[in-house]
Amino acid sequence: HNHDVTDLSKANYFSIMSIASRKQDRAIQDISMFSLPSKERLEYFKNIPKEVNPIIIPNYPLKKVYSKHIKKEIKNTNTLKLVYQGSIGKGHGLESIIKILNQPINNKSLELHLVGKIRAPYLQQLTALAKQNGVLDCFEYHGMKPFTQLPAFLSGFDVGIAIHEPYNITYATGGSASNKIYEYAALGMPVLLFDNKHYRFYLNDNDWSFFTDLTHNSLIKTLESININWLNASNAAQQDFIEKYNFETCFKKIKPLITDTLQTN
Repeated sequence: HNHDVTDLSKANYFSIMSIASRKQDRAIQDISMFSLPSKERLEYFKNIPKEVNPIIIPNYPLKKVYSKHIKKEIKNTNTLKLVYQGSIGKGHGLESIIKILNQPINNKSLELHLVGKIRAPYLQQLTALAKQNGVLDCFEYHGMKPFTQLPAFLSGFDVGIAIHEPYNITYATGGSASNKIYEYAALGMPVLLFDNKHYRFYLNDNDWSFFTDLTHNSLIKTLESININWLNASNAAQQDFIEKYNFETCFKKIKPLITDTLQTN
């Protein structure tokens, strides 16, 4: 189970997500093996059979795919290019970042790039905000990209945005479940994260993890720190990806558990 979790108490009863989630709850009663990317999400699955021991498989990228596109150096020394990829909506700090795009970071200009699915009204809101703040030339939406093209595309940027303000189950439990965090790191990018206990627990010890509470001063200071420490952070991200934050390494550790489960059933 590696997709978003639905809070049925807050969902429209007749929505597709609500219907699918209810059917999923019933189907889970018949399973013999269950995996999910975050242990914190276990509490939202009440119907797991007692004999089933859930297996945690974080959403790490494939080494054989992402190792081909690792970033070696900042391509433009005069600009710090920030990128957010994925489903684009509120809760990712984009409004706060747009408001500081006119601020130099250690004499470098800032750019914000978005790639992924976005509703037209929200894109219009962001574009209007960029225009209002006089930074429209620093803001660009690239549309949607096939997953096969994402690694090469993302390797052209300097900092990955993985901010998830924890206002729902999915965002609040994204420390090991948010694939974009580890895909950025796989490409040698420092990662900008929301500063709370959950994300600190999973990512605080990494030299490529940088935290912000989204206030003006916090964003500026964090981006300055990223810029100053960029090369060390990039190398650390690359090394961590190769050594531990990849699917192949993770799957080797849990493969015996899966084998035992299959043999038992």
